[in-house]
Amino acid sequence: KIHKMNVVKLEQRALRILKHFQTKTSKVYEYGTPHYKALAFNKVDMRDKELSVFFDMIVPKEFGNTTGKLHGGAIATLLDLTTTMSIATLDANSRITVSVNMGMNFMAPADIGDKLIIEAVTRRIGKSMAFSDCYFRNAETNKLLCSGQHVKAFLDHKF
Repeated sequence: KIHKMNVVKLEQRALRILKHFQTKTSKVYEYGTPHYKALAFNKVDMRDKELSVFFDMIVPKEFGNTTGKLHGGAIATLLDLTTTMSIATLDANSRITVSVNMGMNFMAPADIGDKLIIEAVTRRIGKSMAFSDCYFRNAETNKLLCSGQHVKAFLDHKF
């Protein structure tokens, strides 16, 4: 079921979820911690039954490749994390999810130090699966750098 909350409550929930993952230090979350810490919550936007959660990020040098650009693997990780947080914000049952399918289309590079806006959109939450999209844009030019899709399955466990 989709949360029937107003935007302010959804923003509070999204921020709480991000803070939870940024401070989690168990071995389970250890790999994702630097990526979570690079994200800053911006806002949420609710249209019909779709939720967009926006994040800001300045590309750190640790996420770069040998040419000084944001590494595609880092983008994949960020896509996973941001869409997961968007889904968690909207899922009334607070269920843990696992990835089923993830795809990305790269349009332009981001340099180390660039400010990005990441929009994670939850399109649909069903009984056993959730469907989301993600868009990476340059904050100064609004140029679309990468778009992606993420399908997640729900587990019976809550986080």
